[in-house]
Amino acid sequence: MKKRTLSLVLALVMLLTLVPASLSLAEEEIVTLQVFSMQSNASGLQDNSYWAEILRRDLGIQIELMPAGDQAGDKLNSYMANNQLPDIVVFKDDYKLITNAIEAGLLVNLDEHQDKLPNVYANALNGIEYFRDNVSNKTGAAYAVPNSITTQSSTSGITNSGPYLRWDLYKQLGYPVINELEDYLPVLQQMLALEPTNPDGQKNYGISIWSDWDGKFCYPARVVEEFYGVSPEGFGFQERNFVENTFTSIFDDASYYKRALKFYFSANQMGILDPDSLTHGWGDFWDKTSAGRVMFSFWSWGFGTYATAEKDSQGIGFKPVYFTAEKQYNEDGPKYIGSKNAFAIGKDTKNLDKALAFIDYMYSYDGLWNLALGDKGVFWDLDESGAPYRTELGWKMKDEVLEFENGGLVGDGLNTINAYGMPWFVKHPVYGYRMDEIDWQKADFAPADSTLVVEWREKMGANDDLDYLTQHDLLVQPPFAPMPPVTDEVEQIMSRVGDMVKTESWKMIFAKDEAEFESLFDAMGEKAQGMGVETADNWVIENYNAALESGAKYMK
Repeated sequence: MKKRTLSLVLALVMLLTLVPASLSLAEEEIVTLQVFSMQSNASGLQDNSYWAEILRRDLGIQIELMPAGDQAGDKLNSYMANNQLPDIVVFKDDYKLITNAIEAGLLVNLDEHQDKLPNVYANALNGIEYFRDNVSNKTGAAYAVPNSITTQSSTSGITNSGPYLRWDLYKQLGYPVINELEDYLPVLQQMLALEPTNPDGQKNYGISIWSDWDGKFCYPARVVEEFYGVSPEGFGFQERNFVENTFTSIFDDASYYKRALKFYFSANQMGILDPDSLTHGWGDFWDKTSAGRVMFSFWSWGFGTYATAEKDSQGIGFKPVYFTAEKQYNEDGPKYIGSKNAFAIGKDTKNLDKALAFIDYMYSYDGLWNLALGDKGVFWDLDESGAPYRTELGWKMKDEVLEFENGGLVGDGLNTINAYGMPWFVKHPVYGYRMDEIDWQKADFAPADSTLVVEWREKMGANDDLDYLTQHDLLVQPPFAPMPPVTDEVEQIMSRVGDMVKTESWKMIFAKDEAEFESLFDAMGEKAQGMGVETADNWVIENYNAALESGAKYMK
């Protein structure tokens, strides 16, 4: 992500096990590790920041990020075609990529180096076991370790999803009740009437979306589905409804995918959808939200750099406004086998011990805490009871968006690579608190909560997002059902159908009228049937039911 605001950067940060003090390697020669992180937006040698200094001191390494960006998959395939990977690879979203790399003999068997990965095997063992069984190319060995593993769950804090609205404008409208997804549209229309342009005179929009995050679907439509506890992610073109425990084809008239597309179609018909949505990317969206030109956000981090201390003090900014029928995923529940993002080591690395040390550091509580927040005594410190608190300098760094003296904003040490061993809500075993500060006590010198926060809490009757969602029973916890990698045949079908679905979905959003919208939807379903989507659907349903039974093995 390109997000720079400190408090929101921290919401993406995560932690894991203790790093011995003996890891200080300041006297050693510094080794450069080449890292290809498919989800990173950065590149080049990372040598001028607080976290680069920590890695040099603790591990004797520095990181050179190989460019990934929008074409990360193609670049990974290029590495594999040349039969050589960088020292470390962070795979993204697709187990098949990992098994392909294993089959090609390009990854280090981590099980052969357990003695050098104590934190990995202490904190990510469920994931290791799952990868041995299901993501090992039938070798029974762990060649990668998944991110974001924990058996814990969070009971407070800011969630990933919204929806979020411009709270100050919503307040001016008298806090209208929003019962269903479609009820946001007239509210956004009224908000635009209050503020049709930003301070620079640029036209504002109710909603802005983008296409460069599309996978096998129109990404903005997939995001909307999730507000109803529904997801096609990992289920091909079947939606899994975690509220009703049912499957529905996205090509069915009753699908939430169609409903999501209709939501954007209606927004466009009302003139409140950014007309550039089809052609611009995430970066363009970020710039528009930062400039205050968008009134709606899917996520707690999806409004660019619009939030400032000055605006917050005036009650201006984005806060969550949930609809009464919402059923949001409990994303802060247990993640027994983590995410589909995973660390691995290239087989031909000339710095195996250093690569192992780096990965193990990313699965240690102290390692990730330091990379996220910097050394004790700058941004944070411990009080007499051993509890963490933000220092006076730390508050200044947040309010003024200041870098550390030796470079980098808080959170950069993890967000630059954009990979974490465990979620941000896991508590440090010694400090007893989370890394994102949600549960930290404020020191006497800490500033009071902003007007924006106070007004939201008073109106919503809750301390934070999770508190509100829990009070109003708006959360749904999906059952644990780890799906295996798809077969080559199914993957090929999904790829072909997905390319078609993305194209047709965007046509539907910008259809000239409802008749064209319906015609395009019907044609999309017919095309999918002709491409063999039924084969993929049957594979998904069969394997999901089997995964529900097998998942218990990894819930430890």
